[in-house]
Amino acid sequence: MDNFIPELLSYATFTAVFGFLGKSLYDLLIDRRKANLAYINSQIEKLYGPLFILDNAGTTAYQTFLKKIGREGDPSLDQPLSEEEIKEWALWVEDIFMPINLEMENIIKQNSHLLNEKDTPKPILDFICHVTVYKTVLKKWKSNQFNEIFSLIDFPEDFTTYIQKSYTELKQKQYEYLKKLKI
Repeated sequence: MDNFIPELLSYATFTAVFGFLGKSLYDLLIDRRKANLAYINSQIEKLYGPLFILDNAGTTAYQTFLKKIGREGDPSLDQPLSEEEIKEWALWVEDIFMPINLEMENIIKQNSHLLNEKDTPKPILDFICHVTVYKTVLKKWKSNQFNEIFSLIDFPEDFTTYIQKSYTELKQKQYEYLKKLKI
């Protein structure tokens, strides 16, 4: 009986310390998950979400343009454009495609710190170069110089795939964190 009280106190102390450490580790895990979720939410909200929406809008607009001029079978516009098609192209570039591209360029420049990768992905760099070169084409158009109608750097074929893949992966991670946090 003499050892009962010290043993009981020893077990109680051990249980309290173990419980405190367990709770601290659990709280740390939850805080880490919340921080990761907040970062993913920021990536979706400020970078990949807007790029995903704008890229889809641009793709739909481009397909609509092709349909309007009857070039669905020539999506790369490899065949020379007629004078009328060039006028239509210039209108669509100035009023639809470039505003979308400039908005995406701005989003990338302001939020490049949220990119998934350590180094800037090639599709992103190629897109920025495409838009930058197109700016000179539009300046020429303002002087009625239509000897160039396309950017010398093509819209990167893998840009849409990169944006869609990144957005989808982030949405999946977001869902998993929300599920783990029971939010």
